[in-house]
Amino acid sequence: MYESNRVANIYNPANQTEEELRKNFVIRELEFKTIFERIKNSPMKHPEQHFIIQGQRGFGKTTLLLRLYYEIKNDEDLSKNVIPVIFNEEQYNINSLFSLWSSVAEHLEEWSGFTGLYDNVEATYNLGDPEREAFSLLETALKKNEKKLVLLIDNITQIFGKLVEKEQQFLKHVLITSPEIRIIGASSIIQERTFEASRSFYEFFSILNLKGLTGEDTQKLLLSLGKYHNKKNIERILTQEPGRVESLRRLTGGVPRTIILLYEIFADFREGDAFQDLEFILDRVTPLYKHRMDDLSPHQQKIVDAIALNWDAVSAKEISEIVRLESKAVSSHLMQLEKNRIIRKIKTGTKNFLYQINERFFNIWYLMRYGRRRGRSRVQWLIHFLQNWCKGEELKERAERLILSIENGKVHEKQALYMTEALSRTDIPAELQHKLILKARDFLLREHKNLLQELSKSDLELIDEAATSFEKKQLRVCVKSLRAIKHKATRNNLTLVFANALLEENKVKESIFLAKALFTDREYIEEFKLANTFFMLLMAKKQYAAALKIFSESHLDLKERFKPTYYALMYFMRNEHPNEYKRMGDELRETVDEIIDIIENFDEAYLRGS
Repeated sequence: MYESNRVANIYNPANQTEEELRKNFVIRELEFKTIFERIKNSPMKHPEQHFIIQGQRGFGKTTLLLRLYYEIKNDEDLSKNVIPVIFNEEQYNINSLFSLWSSVAEHLEEWSGFTGLYDNVEATYNLGDPEREAFSLLETALKKNEKKLVLLIDNITQIFGKLVEKEQQFLKHVLITSPEIRIIGASSIIQERTFEASRSFYEFFSILNLKGLTGEDTQKLLLSLGKYHNKKNIERILTQEPGRVESLRRLTGGVPRTIILLYEIFADFREGDAFQDLEFILDRVTPLYKHRMDDLSPHQQKIVDAIALNWDAVSAKEISEIVRLESKAVSSHLMQLEKNRIIRKIKTGTKNFLYQINERFFNIWYLMRYGRRRGRSRVQWLIHFLQNWCKGEELKERAERLILSIENGKVHEKQALYMTEALSRTDIPAELQHKLILKARDFLLREHKNLLQELSKSDLELIDEAATSFEKKQLRVCVKSLRAIKHKATRNNLTLVFANALLEENKVKESIFLAKALFTDREYIEEFKLANTFFMLLMAKKQYAAALKIFSESHLDLKERFKPTYYALMYFMRNEHPNEYKRMGDELRETVDEIIDIIENFDEAYLRGS
């Protein structure tokens, strides 16, 4: 490696020649045509509509601005009377409206007829109203030369945010009245404080929101990248493994810059060193993702931290508890984060929503940089990458190749530890997982004893430990071993076997203790299955009161997901445990009666969920 380094540099707008940028411009074509045709078909006899291209960093805003700049500059008809001036993303020298006009004058000096304009503009600085005087000189020079000006300004809201009220008012006047100037800006996430400072400008701009790439655009980009590296492999993947393209798109959220940076792993994944490649790529995206976090307000940063560290979708109520903000404030921030495509909202079948980081690779980067450093959390970022990137058979192949590398001593100790830990927590067969962990253990024991304690036990070892402690009636030790089992389905099935054995011995409290101890994970799907099966088990043993109590203590989403079970519990309570039913409060009894009416009128359509 790292050919992708060269490819990524080629696709960096700042490093591309005009010819390269035109040749590589295969996405954002619709947005380009929309804006360019508006510019070309507008005579600018009257004040024109201005544009702001909005999207996250890495969405292609800078490239789109450059493409517009080159097209305006080289169009035979348009270039006769329109001058494009482009400002880069970071314009630290522009901190006032006057400095903006001064920079424009400096650019115009490169064109015939504008000689001396910069010095004349600079001379107005000490006058009483320099921004007005400077613009007057610009406007006069443009009219004299029969030219119109198109300003292409990257990160335009940063400039807006620096203007004082007097400058804001005058710029607003220019936007309303001057037909000599048109602004095409680009903006990433609009910070709330900047937005408030510049709100009055937005009524004069048409906002063009860039979205993540579609599957078709992702294919176009990959084929374009293939011109520089591994074209045959890309074409093979596109024709034979289209699902891998969709995996890439989903993993990156369709962010072009991230797709480009992941290109090498995408093209060479079967042959490459996934662990080292991934570490390299995660390091490369750090500036992009740090900027993304820096663009957020402090409260939004805390909310994104809470969602990212959870990985799985989380409710607004849970976020509120983690960040210690009122629910109303959290909801407001969530709306803004969703609007800026940092997070996505997931429907649950109830009035409540769940929230998840939109770009999964950004979430992987966040876990790698800021995730907890103990146990499973230490390699959570790598687990999620492998699960998102690989098919089941590929995970198995990777585990087998890692075993060979360990046996031959052709692996770095850090890679041996982390890849073993990550692969052992994916859906590979238990026997293969056991073999991999034993090989890694032997390797670390011989060469790197200091890392040995960080390597976890295999599921087969943990199953033996759980069974032994259960036979000895050491339930707390048994629970500890069960919790450590990596494959959730295995863990839950064994838990139910033990819980059922305790119920057979009429040890209801012990059975409940064992099962409830496994209801603690935040990855709900397997917990739902375990909880629902255990409830059914309790009902089958006629432990209705215990089942109802556990259900009442469960997570709200659990109740919603398993309402039929909940209704059935209520039904059994009234019909088979009338004394327990009588001890319920009036409000709960009314609810039970309503539920029983539903149960007694169940039909096939209701059971199907209609």
